[in-house]
Amino acid sequence: MKKSRWLRKGHIVLFVAMCVLMVLVTEPISADRTTAEYNALMDRVQETEQLPVIVTLDLKTPFQPEGRLSAMAVKAQRTAIATAQAELSQQLLPYGARVYVEYEVFPLLAVVADEAALRFLTTSPLVTGIEEDVAVPVALLSSTAVIGAPATWSQGYDGSGWAVVVLDNGIDSNHPFLTGRMPAEYCFSNANGAGAGVSLCPNGAPYDTSADVEIPACSVSTPGDLCSHGSHVAGIAGGADNGGVPGYNGVAPDAQVIPIQVFTRFNSGCSPTSPCTLSYSSDQLLALQYIFTTLRLSHNISSVNMSLGGGQYYTACDGNSLKMAIDSLLSVGIATIIASGNEGWSDSIAAPGCISTAVTVGATTDGDTVASFSNSNALVDLLAPGVAIDSSVPNDSYGSKQGTSMATPSCRRSLGRAEGSQPHRYPRRDFGRFAAIWYQCDRWPQRANPVAYPTGSGGSCAATRHVGR
Repeated sequence: MKKSRWLRKGHIVLFVAMCVLMVLVTEPISADRTTAEYNALMDRVQETEQLPVIVTLDLKTPFQPEGRLSAMAVKAQRTAIATAQAELSQQLLPYGARVYVEYEVFPLLAVVADEAALRFLTTSPLVTGIEEDVAVPVALLSSTAVIGAPATWSQGYDGSGWAVVVLDNGIDSNHPFLTGRMPAEYCFSNANGAGAGVSLCPNGAPYDTSADVEIPACSVSTPGDLCSHGSHVAGIAGGADNGGVPGYNGVAPDAQVIPIQVFTRFNSGCSPTSPCTLSYSSDQLLALQYIFTTLRLSHNISSVNMSLGGGQYYTACDGNSLKMAIDSLLSVGIATIIASGNEGWSDSIAAPGCISTAVTVGATTDGDTVASFSNSNALVDLLAPGVAIDSSVPNDSYGSKQGTSMATPSCRRSLGRAEGSQPHRYPRRDFGRFAAIWYQCDRWPQRANPVAYPTGSGGSCAATRHVGR
């Protein structure tokens, strides 16, 4: 049987998804942590002696995403964050704890703590939450014609004028599939130097202005082969045919792609084989903060792609520290699009896709069914092809991969804006308030309540059909 492929010659399609969410009030992370959660942290620190954790600070008033604040209120909130960070850092000095990240925009502190320091943190009135700074893998399991919307190309929905940021394990910086369309790169690796692995930044430091993977740390057999995932995802999001090679495009071939390396190399302890790349939450937070404070000011960013994750969650995980960053980007009109994971669960998904204000994406086959490996539950927002997907890989090559990682970059915000268009109602949230009205809706999860698609200046949603579970 001929292998199904989404990105192939003659089947170039833009899957345009409206992925900007309704602005929601951000609640502070609850101070109520179960005994089981704290016991789990204590067990971990007893095993490792030193444990990197992300601490959420009490600002006395709820944290608000800066996109909803005045300039004066932004300044006041940042001052409150810095004050709380300084106070807790001072109190940690007798315990010998090491602070390795102070976030400018979020009331968070990343700390390497021993058992005594961790016990102090669990009782401190300055602290409302503690989580381990875990390192998670890419959402990889081992096409455009399936989505069925070639008309969008002729109407100009090709990504022109927009940029997508890809948080992943780097990119082949001179790959012809993305030539001339990477206006910026960046790298945050190895938990700002506090991690247990090897930095994947080209300069060997915890941060760099390059995300190139053709470096020794990203290579095992061929240049960049350990870090091929990020190049593949970036190609799906915005690759462009270059003189007939490879003979197909990504979903937004005229968009800019901004890669940020957020992974770390681990030479042992990987499953199923070592070496591998994993991503610390603290590095993801640094990258999301950089997008908010710096990149969005000079680039017209539509969305952030995160094809990564770990853990198992049956309900929303809004205590996750990444929610503050996702909500902050949302407050300025940038959607964060995250893979649901590849364990084949029918009732649960991975973090950070379980955050309620993320856009969570599962995978389908070319046969129009949910892929057997794709995690699913009520938190999954969109479905897109994720089986046997061709795209770029390092060393100027091309290859096929599958997983919800491959489905996630298919979700792209369209170019048109429709503020004030009649919103449609989606069971989890309202996508219609700020974003464009163009979709290709072949891959919406089946819901108990139907989705009423909007009409407006950009047209109506074409070729809609639901995919049953």
